[in-house]
Amino acid sequence: MLIIGADYLTSLLSEGSFSAKMVFNANGAIMFPVSQEHRDQKAPGISYEDGYQGNALAAMLAPGKIEIRGHRIFRTLAYLMLFRYCWRDQNWLA
Repeated sequence: MLIIGADYLTSLLSEGSFSAKMVFNANGAIMFPVSQEHRDQKAPGISYEDGYQGNALAAMLAPGKIEIRGHRIFRTLAYLMLFRYCWRDQNWLA
């Protein structure tokens, strides 16, 4: 699984209060500053597009909170399963 931006997110965690964005799917995750757009973040097999296009979900991150945008190709149960799959062995997001 591809993880991009883990160092960025880790540096924010030390600040205590932060916000960041993320694009993710079963292929991996990209974390980045809120000043950038979800649609502009791409990696092999990971692409969020405006208008519910692409194969990835968009999310906003804050301490103790992950807000995931809806996407027409993912059902609620699929969100939960994908999220658990992506972070089952990751403790840096906890």
